[in-house]
Parts: sequence; structure tokens; C-alpha cells
Amino acid sequence: MQCRYSDTAFSYKYGGVSASLGYVARPTTVGSITINHSNPTFRVIGKRTPTTGLAVDKVGRVTGWTKGIVISTCRYQPQRRLSDHLCIQSQH
Repeated sequence: MQCRYSDTAFSYKYGGVSASLGYVARPTTVGSITINHSNPTFRVIGKRTPTTGLAVDKVGRVTGWTKGIVISTCRYQPQRRLSDHLCIQSQH
């Protein structure tokens, strides 16, 4: 079994809400979902292949700003309710 490399995001922008390509919302602190109004975005400047030990940050709609260290890449994770395995491209 091989990994299928992909990264997908779908979004809907309401009228009156600003958005800029290449920027991600910046919460006030790690663990927060509140936007930092004095410095509201992170600028995406490139991409990098995740490697074990790499420090990473991400911003999620529900989880807010989280960070961690990559502990493995492209590994197969058994699923409790599925008879198949899920290929995880990177995990932190």
C-alpha cells in the first residue's frame, strides 16, 4: 500500500468578510481561536516536506492554533470501524 499525497481545503467566504490568498488567520496565542486583531495573519511563504522531529504549527477552525513535533510520516493507522487502514502522511 502506498500513500496518496494530497492536501485539500474547502471554504465558504461570507460577504463582508475579508480573505487574502497566501495568508492564514493568526490566533492570539497557542490554543486560542480568537483572532489577533493587531497582527491577524500568518503569511504562507512556501512548503516543506515533513520529517521526523520537525516543529510544526497549524490553525484549525475548531482547535485554533496548535503546534507539535512530527513523530512519524506516511504510516498506516488501523481504523476501528473500518476494515482498512488509513495512510497518515505526517503526524504530530
